[in-house]
Amino acid sequence: MRPALPAILVVFCALAVHLTALGNGFHYDDGHSIVRNPHIRNLGNLSEVFTDPAMYSQTPEYAMFRPLVVVSTALNYHTSTLFSDPPGGGYQPSGYLLVNLAIHLANSLLVLSIISQLTASQSIIVFGAIAFSLHPLHTEVINYASARSESLAALFYLAAACCYLRTRLRADSKVWLAASPILFACSLLTKEIAVTLPIALLALDLYVERDSLRGQRGLQLFRSIAPTLKRLPIFVGVLLLYLIVYQQVNNTDLVSTLGPDDAVRSWDSQLGTQSKAIIHYILAAVFPVRMSVYPQFQESPSVVGLAPLLGVSLVTTLYFGAWRLRRVVPAATLGVGWFLIALLPTNIVPLHVLVNDHRTYLSLFGFTLAFVRAGGSLPPSLDSVGLVRIDGLARPSTGRRLEERSVALARCCTPRPAGARGPFQSRPRLPCCRQPGRG
Repeated sequence: MRPALPAILVVFCALAVHLTALGNGFHYDDGHSIVRNPHIRNLGNLSEVFTDPAMYSQTPEYAMFRPLVVVSTALNYHTSTLFSDPPGGGYQPSGYLLVNLAIHLANSLLVLSIISQLTASQSIIVFGAIAFSLHPLHTEVINYASARSESLAALFYLAAACCYLRTRLRADSKVWLAASPILFACSLLTKEIAVTLPIALLALDLYVERDSLRGQRGLQLFRSIAPTLKRLPIFVGVLLLYLIVYQQVNNTDLVSTLGPDDAVRSWDSQLGTQSKAIIHYILAAVFPVRMSVYPQFQESPSVVGLAPLLGVSLVTTLYFGAWRLRRVVPAATLGVGWFLIALLPTNIVPLHVLVNDHRTYLSLFGFTLAFVRAGGSLPPSLDSVGLVRIDGLARPSTGRRLEERSVALARCCTPRPAGARGPFQSRPRLPCCRQPGRG
């Protein structure tokens, strides 16, 4: 197979499925973060986004330290202004959704590159990347402009992992080794989920060195992985620097949000709720049907309950099952590990929104790697991709348009299908552009 052919196949499949998203509109957090956000209209104060989290939104209460997201939307606004008809209208949703689609295409190609460095099987490489690019859960980050924070953070995250792998597998490693921490910093400045990258890189290291580590234990194992660990301190240093900057800019820190006074919910409730959330995310990854931007999901009062205990049992079984297969299908073990690692931030830090399907965006790289590699064959029929939808955002991925059309500046829509799928959820019933921004 020619070197460029897999990339062409991945891009062609993704465009064939997702291109119709460009006809969609603004939704939910797009109102306060884009449509009514005055900070993105002036490129002269763009440097202030690195010191003022309030520039993320029109509403100071929704301030978030995600400067590269604000930079991207500001550039999007001014580019849309240049090409809009009539001139001066920087709020054409198609321009923002086009960038979202381009980011997703770039992520799909990064997945192709990473898988190609992990396995020699051309079929696994191509089908893994196509499965990632077409997974129905990804329609949210394409159709929902504000969900760009997830895919843009994943772009830098996956690029950092790709460069790091090249330092392990190529002789000309200095350039790649220098680029990887910079990309990690960019990912952190896009969304907080990137804090897990050092753990993910350690997992990649152990996968690459799996043959030399086989049969070793204790001190002998530590000595074998010591050279590998020497590459990670620079990433830990970048993470510590980010946490210091985060604390100074926000006058707080990530750890304080976990305390009993500032936390959204108690630790007992958080562990119980996110134990159930793991089941939700796994089921959504395997059976992506009846999806909604606000799925029917309730907070758990305690980890001691039937559903949370089932969630803990499922995760434990999944992990140990993958571990037992590490010698037979090591890539599947890596994929399961990646899936769980990428979900760690939302599982640990209590957030106002209990579950969001776009939170699985980065995790789904691990899922597709594990699923396709373990199966050793084609993923489920791509026909099934056309049978699912995300209510309130997009119709089936085969190209039918949004049920809820573009949101005008002075008039917003209410996504009734999302409300029907979550009858006890309050947010789907609020006007789209008046929604509180947490997630």
